[in-house]
Amino acid sequence: MFDYNQGMTTPTTTDAPGHLPGEPVVREWEMSPTDEVLFRAEEAVRRRREAELDELLACLTWCDRFASDPREEPGYVATPGEVLGGEKLVAIAGEGAPLVRDLSLLELGVALSRHPVGVRAMAADALDLRHRLPRTWRHVMDGQAETWVARKVASISRAVPEAGMPVVDAAVAEAITGVSPSRVLEIAEASVILADPDGHRARAAASRAKRYVGLGRADATGMRTLIARLATGDAVYVAAMVDRVADILTVQRAATGLPEQTRDWLRAEAMGWLARPAELMALLVAHGADPATVGEEDNPHPVDEDWITQERRTETSRRGGPAPETEPDPGPEHDTLVPDEVPDDAPVDISAEPDHDTEDEPAEAAVASPLALTEDVLSRLNSAALTRLRPKATLYVHLHESALDGTTGRAGVARIEGHGPLDTTHLATLLRRHDLTVQPVIDNRETHAVDAYEHPAWMRERIFLRSPAEAFPHATRKSRRLDLDHPVPYQPGGPPGQTTTDSQPLSRTTHRARTHLGWTITPTPAGTVWTSPHGLHRLLDTHGRTHHLTDGEATLLIDGQTTTDALIDRALRRLVAGEDDDARPDR
Repeated sequence: MFDYNQGMTTPTTTDAPGHLPGEPVVREWEMSPTDEVLFRAEEAVRRRREAELDELLACLTWCDRFASDPREEPGYVATPGEVLGGEKLVAIAGEGAPLVRDLSLLELGVALSRHPVGVRAMAADALDLRHRLPRTWRHVMDGQAETWVARKVASISRAVPEAGMPVVDAAVAEAITGVSPSRVLEIAEASVILADPDGHRARAAASRAKRYVGLGRADATGMRTLIARLATGDAVYVAAMVDRVADILTVQRAATGLPEQTRDWLRAEAMGWLARPAELMALLVAHGADPATVGEEDNPHPVDEDWITQERRTETSRRGGPAPETEPDPGPEHDTLVPDEVPDDAPVDISAEPDHDTEDEPAEAAVASPLALTEDVLSRLNSAALTRLRPKATLYVHLHESALDGTTGRAGVARIEGHGPLDTTHLATLLRRHDLTVQPVIDNRETHAVDAYEHPAWMRERIFLRSPAEAFPHATRKSRRLDLDHPVPYQPGGPPGQTTTDSQPLSRTTHRARTHLGWTITPTPAGTVWTSPHGLHRLLDTHGRTHHLTDGEATLLIDGQTTTDALIDRALRRLVAGEDDDARPDR
């Protein structure tokens, strides 16, 4: 298990500082005259565009090599299970672009040091540029346009039919060589609407119907961004409730002498209250008639008297009594709609009294909250009932033993699954206001095996606790829904214990490639050595880092004649000497 408290160990070289790779280049920049710095900067832009063009050309060449149906290749022989999981032609780009074998892109991604999804997107953009945006593509090949802008245009216009693409291409090609990127993208979006108005309306309607709630990645301080897409009316009510709770928190902080906070801070705290309905209900009921919290003119939700009347009739009917035709005359017991016990720091205004000067008009209850409830309803909302409203969740906290035994002499670091690293001193903040059930610690130092092909739930749990990310070179996906790959292919009717906790998580695409395309993996003490169908070698070490290997280095590692640290030392020495891996006889 990776120790967040010690960090990854990177071997250091004993070479003098003057021999560090890259230092001569730094010295050249430092010694350059001012005007030459500008010239070298322009040259850097040119070289970057050339390098990015080379990557696109690599994608196009690779896609051309794998644009045929594998079942039509000479000598093709179907393998068991290939009909369902084997390689197939797919459309990754827009209409008019050629098809590509889907699993072939994985090996290209390894060569480009890119995630499988990333290389697929790059190949799709390259195909669209060459086949659907030829004028724009010409500017990219001439080095007159930014590659990332052209790729963004290709992505924006992917759904446009082939017949409408000349409109997009003409508009973008005219602007991409001299107009700012933001303007080019605006022109592209406008031309997409012009080229495919019906499709745009359909896509806009589908976008309006799309709903989701998502979480961004945790930052270094443990904070996350909540993103939601919902109907306008619901969004307005959520914002209004956030404001309502923020107003209450403002009053509470002032009453208890806590320092003032910004409105954004209070609204963020209020959003957290929405996740705790039991505490939120108690807070709103306690402050339901507090004019210091929200004045009548500031209340975004006027009192719904009809709803209150209907709620009371429903409650009376539930208890077996007749539903009254008219609202009963509220007496003193109906003056306030708040619980009998109110926290000391939450004053309640009960000064509203019935108007006894007018006998013909019944007095109205003092209600200042749209969430006002009858006393019958409030009697059922005791603390036990509200506690049951709390959501249940499973939180996985990964800790190295050094974070618990204090051997580092400083605060430890925990990894919260789905959240990221967190200072152990902040765990209490994360777990506050929650009822906790502590599960036994799982010791992953032991290896377990079963006879069946499927991994049982307890075994999957152990594997994902040990390896939370996809175990493929340059992959970054983290999910408990990944496939589990047997390091040694499972043999039906073979020896017992073929399914073990040594299995590794893979996405469905990489799992298919591993099964049907001849990818091989070799476990070593340093990690797993992956070998592609065309002979690329990558080491995925025990910390999830991907290392390039030559043929000779892969052989030494597999035979147990070297270690990861020694391989990194060799790579550094090659860089210092200016030696190119590709020029080596053993690559």
